[in-house]
Amino acid sequence: MSRRWFGRDDKDLQEEVRAHIEIATRENMECGMRPEEARRAASRAFGNAGVTREQVQEGRPLYWLETLVQDARFGLRQMRRSPLISCAVLITLAAGIGVNAGAFSMILGKLFQVNVADPGSFASVEIVYSGEGARGTLPSRATYTDFLAFRTGDGVLGELAAWSTTFVSLDENNPARVRANQVSCNYFKVYGPARAILGRLLFEDECRKPGESPVAILSEELWRDRFASDAAILGKVIQLNREAFTIVGVASLPPGEHTPARIWVPYTMAPQLVRRQDLFAPAGPTWLNLSGRLRAGNSRAEAQAALRVAAAQQDRLYPRRTMTIHVTNGSDFERPGIAAQTFWPITLIMGSLTLILLMICVNASMLLLARAAARRREVAIRLSLGAGRRRLLRMLLTEGLTLAVIAAAAAGWIAMQVPAALSSLFKAGSHRAVTDWRLFAYLGMTALAAGCAAGLSPALESLKTDLATSLKGQEKPPGGIAWTVRDLLVAAQIALSLVLLIAGGLMLRAMQRMVTADPGFETRQVLVVWSPVRMPPYTRESASIFYRTLGDRVRALPGVESIGFATSVYSGNPVEVSLPAEAGKGMRLVTENDVSPDFFVTLGIPIVRGRGFTDPDTATAKPATCIVSENLARSFWPGSDPLGKRIEDKSGNLLEIIGVVRDTRSSFLLHGGDAQLYRPRRPQSDDDDLLIRFSGDPAPIAAAVRAVIRQMDTEMSPASQTLQSIVDGAAGKVRPLAGIVTVVGLAAVALVATGIFGVVAFAVTQRSRELAVRIALGAKGGDIVRLVLLTGSKPVMAGMAIGLPLAMACSQVLAKAFRNGDFRIQAADPVTYVAVALLLAVVSGAAMLGPACRAAASDPLAALRQD
Repeated sequence: MSRRWFGRDDKDLQEEVRAHIEIATRENMECGMRPEEARRAASRAFGNAGVTREQVQEGRPLYWLETLVQDARFGLRQMRRSPLISCAVLITLAAGIGVNAGAFSMILGKLFQVNVADPGSFASVEIVYSGEGARGTLPSRATYTDFLAFRTGDGVLGELAAWSTTFVSLDENNPARVRANQVSCNYFKVYGPARAILGRLLFEDECRKPGESPVAILSEELWRDRFASDAAILGKVIQLNREAFTIVGVASLPPGEHTPARIWVPYTMAPQLVRRQDLFAPAGPTWLNLSGRLRAGNSRAEAQAALRVAAAQQDRLYPRRTMTIHVTNGSDFERPGIAAQTFWPITLIMGSLTLILLMICVNASMLLLARAAARRREVAIRLSLGAGRRRLLRMLLTEGLTLAVIAAAAAGWIAMQVPAALSSLFKAGSHRAVTDWRLFAYLGMTALAAGCAAGLSPALESLKTDLATSLKGQEKPPGGIAWTVRDLLVAAQIALSLVLLIAGGLMLRAMQRMVTADPGFETRQVLVVWSPVRMPPYTRESASIFYRTLGDRVRALPGVESIGFATSVYSGNPVEVSLPAEAGKGMRLVTENDVSPDFFVTLGIPIVRGRGFTDPDTATAKPATCIVSENLARSFWPGSDPLGKRIEDKSGNLLEIIGVVRDTRSSFLLHGGDAQLYRPRRPQSDDDDLLIRFSGDPAPIAAAVRAVIRQMDTEMSPASQTLQSIVDGAAGKVRPLAGIVTVVGLAAVALVATGIFGVVAFAVTQRSRELAVRIALGAKGGDIVRLVLLTGSKPVMAGMAIGLPLAMACSQVLAKAFRNGDFRIQAADPVTYVAVALLLAVVSGAAMLGPACRAAASDPLAALRQD
């Protein structure tokens, strides 16, 4: 490249400047000046030759690149001159950028990434059913007949696989169950692997007729753990839910499998495992997930159009329902209705991490400000020699960017360690992370923004220089009511930390209330026996008889006070209901549960109005009566008696209100605590949970119930636990989140403490002469400490004044985000606001106390001798 455009010492430009001065010198000599006077006059008239050359060079196309390289080299030299400050800034920025990018990679991996081979050809078929039998607007599984219709379509999808997940018992003497995927025989072609580790995969003939191919493929993990890597495993027969299956292969887990299984069986064997006889009926249930591979040259949009044609043909066979087909890349984010659900969690996670990053940038700015103050004389000399302020600003800003670029290299390594570290620290399971161009692009943009944010304030502060005092090596100490940049940065850091800590405090308080609050029913003296009948050879009729007999025998056990049955204790069924006059308009989502007449007595849920269920209520095939919670009654009939009134479900069934029960407040039992609808359990129910109210120790009761069940069926090993153990286990699920919130809060407090300590220590150093004069004039040590604390507390109080309104606004957003979550945020929680404010005040005071005491103990004579 020509030096004319890129060179640092352009001889032509220097010669041109020299020529201008020589011409002016000759003209001055012709006017009668002596040679020396003529040259001086010409030089004065021309001005600063260096500035002129700089201005001319700025017009060159690649001049910015030349100066960028120069400034980066100068920044590296500055780092060597102040290694402690530079290392502190590097570590601070690397940690902040790395954690932020690591969280971003986890979000990408969770929501946007599909871990399959050749993801470009992978397609996930999401179906939303509306009309009769619909379950809302979220994707549903497909029926068997719909799957067959899609598979025999126009061939846009080269492969379309179906699968469903269940849990099976592998050992009759071990109640632990393993996950089994019931799959179509082309399943492994879609997900991989292409071949088995031992034996073979499924043959297509094994998926043609229901119940005729009892074969199984073990996962490598199950083969290793339960069968000790038996090389002769092929051909052996195992019992899955008491059904004999022959092992034909061992395979590794397909990388893109949504629900990692330990056993795979043909989906035609599903009735033998889940005790459903109507899975393959023309109007059977929706139970199959669909995924496929696109043919070469076809897009997902073309596949979606083709499948919608097939769906319309199927809908004509079933006029009371409608299918809507979505073909996605398989990621969670593209699933219909999922993006809206993930908006608030992503916003809150990245928002909190961004606040931490901003606080880190503020800390880095404070450290760089200390170095900038020490360089005022250097900047003053550059300005006096004619350097432009814009050019100096670019140079100083490049120093901060150089630090950020170096920090980004370390941050990349940190970002890759964050997912594994979080999984190990909080026992939160494995997390997928993305390490492709998106992560590095985000890393680069974050580093650029952090470098600008950290370097801009010190650069601007360096240019606010009084040349006269700076050239003498003197500084005008801050005083009066004037605010410095450091004060503004402290106020910003306090405001940001206040927002972050109050948000974290509100979440921790919500978790505490969730775990410790009275759920509204008995938990310690209620035992749950999880749906004992879940497998063949029971039919619906024989299972119903089994439950009735079991109930009679358990009631006769010593220590048993009452028993009840429920469709589900752990999670209810979300349904939409409305008033009959507003059918289809004012729909409200409620939690439905079918319960026996003794359910409320067993759990100790009081009926506050009306009556409970009786045997006549349970006799009809379609119950016309129901019991509602207080919350649901208030929402539909505020201020009036709901008894005798009716509500309508989405299918058009009218339900008469016969009773109102107290709200329950545990989001881990009975699926929430706001709006609940209870229907009478039919005597023919065959798949319910048994609840036992007992007195005394739960262990003997559990053993006695287990003995009763084993007497009725020697091959059955039911699992049981108290409701309190369920609550405790559910509370353990939020501990990782509580741990993350705590760690983020502690990081914020540590950043505040170190930032304020550094700022106050630097301010005390700058004011050393002033403080020495005060001491010489008779000021006591306590007066100096009080003065330093009073001066340092101004930005702290200002930050709190700014941060409190921001925290209140963010709290409202947080409460809105979690209004339908497992725990509820109370935005107006004075305890949290006061506690966080006091915490920051104490931390700030402690951070200022060290420099203040050091200033009070300093020798005034030593400070006054300094010039």
